[in-house]
Amino acid sequence: MTIGVAEVRGLPTALALGSAFAVGALGGAVYYHTLWRTAQLITTSGVVFKAAAVQLARFILIAMMLAMVAHVGAAALLAAMLGIRASRFIVLQSCGVHR
Repeated sequence: MTIGVAEVRGLPTALALGSAFAVGALGGAVYYHTLWRTAQLITTSGVVFKAAAVQLARFILIAMMLAMVAHVGAAALLAAMLGIRASRFIVLQSCGVHR
């Protein structure tokens, strides 16, 4: 049993997986940066309604991105998730959060 990647209009598998990783990394960077900004917004100004709207938009955008990548295949979805995970580390380091 293998986990295949559907050919994306003739792209080689490595390129499709690399593209999925890059899409995941970009989406993850946006996701975690807006998460950081939302936390700052709540703690500094206490604006909960705007923070909730940003949170909902963030969830919708990441879900749409993952749904599009899932159409390529399971391996592409895993590559996108690895990109999201990698961007989490990079964004948190750039925001000054040390684990």
